[in-house]
Amino acid sequence: MDPGTAFVLLLFGLVTVPIFLGVVAFLNRDTDGQQPERRDEELAQRIRTVTRRLDDLERQVADLEQQVDAVAQRVEDLDTERT
Repeated sequence: MDPGTAFVLLLFGLVTVPIFLGVVAFLNRDTDGQQPERRDEELAQRIRTVTRRLDDLERQVADLEQQVDAVAQRVEDLDTERT
C-alpha cells in the first residue's frame, strides 16, 4: 500500500470514528437512567412545585401591597393631623 494512501486512510479513520461514536452516543444518550415517562413525571412535579411557589409569592406580594397601602394611609392621616 502506498504511504500516501495509508496516510489518507489513517486520517479518514481518525476523523470519522470519533464522529461516528459521538453520533451514536448522542442518539443513545441515557437520561440519567430514567425512562421518558418517568422523566416526564419528574418534570411535571417540578412544574407543580414552581407553580405552588409562584402562587405563594403572589400572595406575599398582595399582602405587601396591602401593608404599603395601610402605611400610605397612615402617613396621610398623620399628615392631615399635623395641619
